[in-house]
Amino acid sequence: MFAPKKLSAEAVLTAQDMVAEEVAFVRKGVVAMTVLTSDGEQAHVAVRGPRSMLGLESLKALPSPADVTAVTELQLCAAPADRVKSWLGPESAARRMFEIAMGELLEQRRDVDLRSGPAEVRVARFLLMCAEHVGRGKDAPFSKARAAAVLGLRPETMSRILKRLAARGMVDSTKNVRVLDVEALRALAAG
Repeated sequence: MFAPKKLSAEAVLTAQDMVAEEVAFVRKGVVAMTVLTSDGEQAHVAVRGPRSMLGLESLKALPSPADVTAVTELQLCAAPADRVKSWLGPESAARRMFEIAMGELLEQRRDVDLRSGPAEVRVARFLLMCAEHVGRGKDAPFSKARAAAVLGLRPETMSRILKRLAARGMVDSTKNVRVLDVEALRALAAG
């Protein structure tokens, strides 16, 4: 039922207020979850990586609360939502337990808001999340321009912030961004 699927960076998995067609487990890569206001402004951005389940709302025919877009190349295990529902079967104790567990996960999920606070703090939050998903000390598999877009910053603002963080020994941004000092970034992200 679940099959491997690869998507390129920038691919749109689902749009806000649309019911996802698939349920997907992220094996590798990072997605941005962007909530838009009625005016089309980005109100909230979060990042999810490996071991995340996407599209669970579709099992109850609920719309996605956010635009879900690949920040990096993705490796997923995906299945059509209707096949997952069929696999779960009609009303049964097992299905109810699954729905309770998924509802609990959806309620417990706390996405970090990457659109509020000072720009340097938002960059620190984003880099911490990416270090968690990509691996400490490894180059991030996305461009500085893409990171700036996710955070709602101008590329030149992102570059200035990365230079300041590099001068303080938190990151190496000579090519791609690499987190060097997680604890210092964590302190900065805490505000």
